[in-house]
Amino acid sequence: MAPESYADSQAFARARRDEGAGGIVYDSVRHPGGQCAAIFRPRLVRDCVQGPHVCLVWDGRAMTGWYEKSAVRNV
Repeated sequence: MAPESYADSQAFARARRDEGAGGIVYDSVRHPGGQCAAIFRPRLVRDCVQGPHVCLVWDGRAMTGWYEKSAVRNV
């Protein structure tokens, strides 16, 4: 795993998926102490709790920011 490139990680994950794995859990390379999950078969995910909706700001070349959407209000 390398924070500057997903190439090797994607190849590794693709091989696990092709071998029949439902997903993998791995240590985050960008957030020390954090964990990530790659789920290959969505039906395996249960008992989810919806979190906030996050919008990413894209300027056509890069992500320049983000914000959390708030609740819908009646007008």
